[in-house]
Amino acid sequence: MDSAAPAVQRWLTALDRAQYIPQFAAHDIDLAILPLLTDGDLRELGVASMGHRKRLLKAIARFVSVLEPGRG
Repeated sequence: MDSAAPAVQRWLTALDRAQYIPQFAAHDIDLAILPLLTDGDLRELGVASMGHRKRLLKAIARFVSVLEPGRG
């Protein structure tokens, strides 16, 4: 499980959201899936705090804009 997405684990740690690593790993969230996550998905993953969900969604948008400059 912990080898499913080490890059996502590092990303969560850099965002000071390492407490969500087990949930992301348990659901096989990797860099390909990360940009597809919605507020509802994060809630389903166990991210109960609205503030945490908003911060994660903002960071996901930044991540997408770096990967695909014309999209974000």
